[in-house]
This record gives sequence, structure tokens and C-alpha cells, in this order.
Amino acid sequence: GIAGGDRVHPETEGHWVMAYEFLKAQNASPIVASVKLDAIKGAVLENTNCSVEALQTAGGKVSYDFLPRSLPLPINDEYRRGEKVIPITESLNREMLAVQGLAPGRYTLLLDGQNAGEFTSGELTGGVNIATLDANPGQRRAKAVDALIQERAGQEGRIRQLRQMECGLPGKKTREEFAAAASSQLEEAKKQDNKIMIGRLAKFLEDLPQEDSIDQSILDLEQRIFAAAKPEQIKVSIALAGGTPGQPASITPVPRTEQEEKWVSNHEARVSAAKKGDIDVILIGDSITHYSERGEPYKHHFGARKALNLGQGGDRTQNVLWRLQHGEVEGIQPKVAMLMIGTNNVGRGESPEDTVLGIKAVLAELKQRLPNTKVLLCSILPRGGSIMDPIGKANAQLPALADGKQVIHVDLTSDFQNPDGSLKESLFGGDKVHISAEGYRVWFEKAEPLIAAALGETPLPSITSK
Repeated sequence: GIAGGDRVHPETEGHWVMAYEFLKAQNASPIVASVKLDAIKGAVLENTNCSVEALQTAGGKVSYDFLPRSLPLPINDEYRRGEKVIPITESLNREMLAVQGLAPGRYTLLLDGQNAGEFTSGELTGGVNIATLDANPGQRRAKAVDALIQERAGQEGRIRQLRQMECGLPGKKTREEFAAAASSQLEEAKKQDNKIMIGRLAKFLEDLPQEDSIDQSILDLEQRIFAAAKPEQIKVSIALAGGTPGQPASITPVPRTEQEEKWVSNHEARVSAAKKGDIDVILIGDSITHYSERGEPYKHHFGARKALNLGQGGDRTQNVLWRLQHGEVEGIQPKVAMLMIGTNNVGRGESPEDTVLGIKAVLAELKQRLPNTKVLLCSILPRGGSIMDPIGKANAQLPALADGKQVIHVDLTSDFQNPDGSLKESLFGGDKVHISAEGYRVWFEKAEPLIAAALGETPLPSITSK
């Protein structure tokens, strides 16, 4: 609930409800800032609570200098808790960017040169809320302001505790008198082993002589808060994902840095692991590959082998290409690589043909960097929803990418689909995209003879199906 355990003081959610009602009663605007542009005319159609300068709309690219007059609300754990009970983002935290007249396609949004995400032309026409994007410099500035405010609250709390303790020492006026009385009470509390009062009195005696410096630190923090809360100009750039028109995004190597600190740290960890060498097996893919290492099938098939899992949640072919080119296979020459990629390409609107071109580019990259490695090219797993048809069309083109020698096609479609085309649901998780432990067992057992052959080993026995 929104009330605390004592049923008097509110929890975080309760504070948000109070703040929300106060702000709505004052008719607070939900708009942090709002920009609307016409990419064809090169015109600013709207700029609310902000300024837009140096607008350029040449060659399918839009760029401009953006100066908001406010900062967005910082997105943190408290914000997320509040969002569960009141519509904070919709009602109070909208920093909107809309661009009409863009050619159909996916576009990369850069904020001060940092990738803030990819959006379709339709999404950009309707408007994108950049307030909640981690790559938004305004969001980072808001979090810095919030941290300073929390620090100030902590210092103010120390002063408040001093005053509270002094109220319990009647008749005293000077610090020396307060200190003497508190010291006497502390000795009595120690005799009674009153741990709560011992802690409070000890803290009081510690902070009392520092009161002036605490007051000064509060004043200093207030100056820092005012300075940090001043918005700064942001350079905004919107361009077709993958670069030039006519070139599929699927074959253009790009990292994923938008709201993806974990993606970067995972990549760095894989680069470090590769540098250590001594790897016989690598698994390359997206979250389906990445999550495999959590279960028993992975331990059974790869636990005793010198394996490196290069799966990365959310990845598409273009992200895998970037990772391969930036150290994830540098210094190793594994005997076998198992590749499954493409579901996120199709899932984000890329055509089956472009998805296959991306897979082909990954194979070419592997051939160049790992010329002696046998590659097991696994079909894209089926998944629930309307995406089944494009996945099927992409999978139909994969056998042509295999030569049966260095690249071997591993067709998993019939293993994961019933004859009528429906999913074998026991092999999938609740989202009908990721697979269950039984699904991993089926996949790895299908590939096991090929893996063992590449390693010069006897195939491992099956695991009993649960």
C-alpha cells in the first residue's frame, strides 16, 4: 500500500500520490518541453518550453540544437514505484520530440552523439518521449540534481536531529551546556544498556560541534543544486538506422548503448574472456543463446567443454557484427561456433530478406576472423504471433548459406513447431519467444553430434526429458 508500516507515515508511493495531487491542483503542465518539426519543409512547427536552433533537414537526416527550459523528473527506483500507482510519466514527465515527413524506415536518435534508441518513422511522427531515455543528457542532469537534493536532505536531517535532541534537554542554552547534559545522559544510558539512546546521544555529541560546518554544507549544496538544475543545450540528430538509404540496417555494424549499460559491460567481459584464449566452442546469438547458460542442458553439453557464450539479449545481426569486430573473438580459434540470430531483426520490422543478408554478413565476418572454425547455422526459432510467417520466409533462405563443410545448417523448425504450424508450447516460456529448459534440451541434443564431430569427441548422451 501507500501507507507505511506504522499506518501514519506514507511510503514512497504515498509521497508520490501527495506530490501528484499537489501539482495537479496547481494545474502543473505535463510538458517538460515539446518539439515538433517538418523534415520536408525544414521548419519548426512547435517548440514549447524550449528553443530550437540550427535546424538542418538534408539527405534524410534531421539535426538541431535543443535547449529545454526545464529538466525531466529523474527516473529511479522511487519513480518506478510511484508509477505503479499514479501516471507520473503521462501526467508530469513528457519531453516530446515529433518529426513529420520522414521517409518510411527505422531511425537512430542521437543525443549529444550518444545513441538514445531506434524509432520508426511512424513513432517519430506520433512523438517520442525522450524524458525517460537514459541517454538524454537532461535525464542524467536530473539524476545528478536528485543526488544533490538527497545529500542536502541528509545534512538537514542531522540539524533536525540536533534540535530534536535539544528539546529533550530543557533549560540548556549553550552548546557546552547541551554537550554536558547529553554526556551525563549517555553514561546513564550505557548503565541501562539502552542501545537506542546510546546511539542517539552519541550521534548528538558527534554532530553538535560540527553544526556550523553542517549549516555551511547545506548552503553550498543549495548553490550546487541551483547550478546543476540549469538545463544545457543538447545536439539532436536523427538519421536512418544503418546509415545510407538503400543499405539494410542488418548489415551495418552498430553497438547498443541506448539504456544498455549491461550490454556494454557484457561485451567487455566477453572481450576479456576471449583474450585469455583456450576456447573450443562459442555460442553466438541474442537472449535465447544468452539465457541458455542458466540451465541444466547448457551445463550438460558445455559445462566440461571450453565454451564461451556470446549471446546478448536484444541483439540483431548488426549488433553481433559490431561485437565480432570489436574483440569478442580476438585471440581465439574455436573449433566450432553455433550461431542463432535474426529473431530480433524480424521482430523489429526488418524484412526476411534483410534479416538473411544480416546473417550472411555475420557468416562472412566469422569466416574472415575464424577461418578454421566450423559454424553451425541454426534456424531462427518460431515464436508466437503474426511474426511466424516472416520467420518462416527467412528460414527458407538459410540452407543456401551453408556449404555443408565449414557452414552446416541446423534446421530446428520441425523440432519446435507442430505439423500444423503451431508452437510446441512445452518448449517455450510464457512469452512464446524464449524457450524452456526442455527447449534447450531439444536444441542442444539436435546440435550435439555436429559439435562432438568438430571437437573430435564422442557425442554426449541425452539428458532425460523432464
